[in-house]
Amino acid sequence: MTEDADASFLIEGKHALLRRPLRMGRVREILTHPAIYPWITEDGAPEPTEFEPVDDDLIHYVEVFKRIEGGGETSVGVYMLMPLYQRCMEIHTNILPQGYGQVAHEAIHLLQAYAFAGTDPLADKLVSRVPEDNRRALSYATVTAGFQVEGVNRASYLRGGKLLDQTWVGLTRAEWLARNTPGSPGP
Repeated sequence: MTEDADASFLIEGKHALLRRPLRMGRVREILTHPAIYPWITEDGAPEPTEFEPVDDDLIHYVEVFKRIEGGGETSVGVYMLMPLYQRCMEIHTNILPQGYGQVAHEAIHLLQAYAFAGTDPLADKLVSRVPEDNRRALSYATVTAGFQVEGVNRASYLRGGKLLDQTWVGLTRAEWLARNTPGSPGP
């Protein structure tokens, strides 16, 4: 990602706004934060001081900002969208504690609009994998984001010396449109 890659990208909400990050250094700061790094790495991962995020044009890093009362904003997380198949993107959510609640709730819906809206959407499906020990992430994906549980990849993620199951979750563009089109009966 170049320093000015897609710098104009911005989606605004009442509590949150999203934009493409300008610096890979900021992506690294978020991903290696003590509230995030232990949840996104398996045993054998590099120490946070040695970690470098993948810098590839195929990965859409989208930074999450929290609006500050009285004006301004502060960075509270980053989403990673990566192509899994031609029209399917895998999403990784990395929200700092100061972004929990209203900001995280609004941010995921803004991200879904980024991925699904328009005549040439980025994807027709979003998917994610959630290790079994991360209940907060599974709740965020299924309750807050509206993803459906699609299956379990058994004993596939090594953390704490234990092989954990990962729950596959997904949301299709058709499901998103049914929930977000005025006059739609919903899913």
